[in-house]
Amino acid sequence: MKQFAFNLIILLSIIFCLLCCISCKTTYSQKINIDKTNIPVSTYEDKDFIRVDGTKLVCADGSDFFIKGMAFGNTVWGNVNTEPRFHHTKESYKELKEMGFNSVRFYINYQLFESDAKPYVYRKNGFEWLDKNIQWAKENGIYLIVNMHVPQGGFQSNGDGRALFKNPENQSRLIELWKVIADYYKDCSTILGWGLVNEPVVQYVQNDEKESLKTWHSLAQRITEAIRSVDKNHILFVEKAISIMDDNHNYFSFEEKDSYPIIQDENLVYEFHSYDPIQFTHQQASWIPQLKETIKYPDDTKYIIESPHWQKQNTVQFRKLADFPVEWTEFSYTFCANDEDFSKTNVFCASIKPGFIDKGELLIDDIIITETDKNGNSRILKEYDFNEDTNLYFGTNPEIPDGKSFWTNSDGHNKKGCYKIIQTKSWAYLTAPDYFILKKDCTYTISVWAKTKNLNKQTCYAEFGFDLSHSQNASTFTKDYIQQVILNHIKTIEDLGKPIFVGEFGCIRNCFEGNGGLEYVKDSLEVFRDYTAGFSYHTYHEWNFGLHYTNPGWQLPNEEEVNTELKEFFTEILPSF
Repeated sequence: MKQFAFNLIILLSIIFCLLCCISCKTTYSQKINIDKTNIPVSTYEDKDFIRVDGTKLVCADGSDFFIKGMAFGNTVWGNVNTEPRFHHTKESYKELKEMGFNSVRFYINYQLFESDAKPYVYRKNGFEWLDKNIQWAKENGIYLIVNMHVPQGGFQSNGDGRALFKNPENQSRLIELWKVIADYYKDCSTILGWGLVNEPVVQYVQNDEKESLKTWHSLAQRITEAIRSVDKNHILFVEKAISIMDDNHNYFSFEEKDSYPIIQDENLVYEFHSYDPIQFTHQQASWIPQLKETIKYPDDTKYIIESPHWQKQNTVQFRKLADFPVEWTEFSYTFCANDEDFSKTNVFCASIKPGFIDKGELLIDDIIITETDKNGNSRILKEYDFNEDTNLYFGTNPEIPDGKSFWTNSDGHNKKGCYKIIQTKSWAYLTAPDYFILKKDCTYTISVWAKTKNLNKQTCYAEFGFDLSHSQNASTFTKDYIQQVILNHIKTIEDLGKPIFVGEFGCIRNCFEGNGGLEYVKDSLEVFRDYTAGFSYHTYHEWNFGLHYTNPGWQLPNEEEVNTELKEFFTEILPSF
């Protein structure tokens, strides 16, 4: 009897578990509830597709294919529920073909295909709009790279779309949407491929950068598997994670090699974007107030330093602030790097380190950095006159985070602007934004004007001099710089054995107003060609970066408001490129 009761309990437990599993599956199925009833019937029956062959792309006849692309932004940040009627027309594809382009990187926003109010219910608007563009592109011999520029969770590039990585439901919706789109267009050869997610910015998790990056690696693999379950014809374009960010909008550094997902798929291209240096390509962009300076290209006197890693400070305490005069006084410090410095560092910036200002004030003005070679020839590397607001970097002891630094427009050495430091109750630092290449057999001098007000004479101090750092990319702003940037990207992913695609590059309009924008584009294209890296120029129609710069929200592109020199250059160079 006991044995019977025991067996009955076991049997009931098994039945209960099975019912739970069925219940769970039913709940999940009801949750997904895919609805494709609004989608038109696909009529594509193409057979010949461009595919990946080693590190290059090949056509069905075996000939090589090199991507010469232009971006269609499609106002994905604007009215996303209807097709962007003013962004481009059928004639736009003809125009691109005549200039020598063979591809369009075609941006989409998920909301044209699916609404947040009705997840997994797919809208015909997006498919009809894409069908129409495919027909226009096909008539002009143009291929489309369909790029998910705004996925569920939001636009990624600025870090405001991390809900994609924080909310599993957003990932499920993205995966299902890609599966539906790929299934519908699986036999359309005018589509070159699918760009999984544009510029992913991942959520910082587990206090670990590598674990954070794995969230993108995992999602990219899941999207790949979903697409491949219905479409084995199209190329997948996979980008690296561009940033890691936490909920306080703090960024976290990582090794470049860890940012690319290692995807198990043969028909795949790795993609990166190149707007380097951003202080040139985005100069005076309204949404980046720090980039006020006008920069010209090429300039063999300007140094471009990428991602410097601080190694050592070389400062000298020039006097206790108790001895500072209350009137403006000039001080200077001269430094020459030794062999030990060169073994670890290659760049430097100006640095001021005030301490215990407390209720007093330290005013800084007219900083000049001078380089002198072994023959006594001197040149000024940089002057900061502070007549206008200048973006110096200010920080304090994190354990005692008091202190402020700000620009004032009337208290300076020449009765104009200066920088003022107040309320520091421990050490602090103020560093200039410009880095310079450290050279052997050269001495470097920093001169600065300073004055003080109401200081505690027993505790205050200040040091000034140079911070020494190491940078992977450090060169003058010439074609050599562009080549080094692209080469660093290529070195990161060349072991993966896949083709390389520069999915975005370009310049803001200000670059073309006598600042060398055309020369930058020309040199960039030559470097891309040298390394067999296909490209897509950003962008066709947009106010800031567009070849056409009417407002795409309500004005069609026209020949009156167009970047004429850029269009003429493309028309001349691309047909034989």
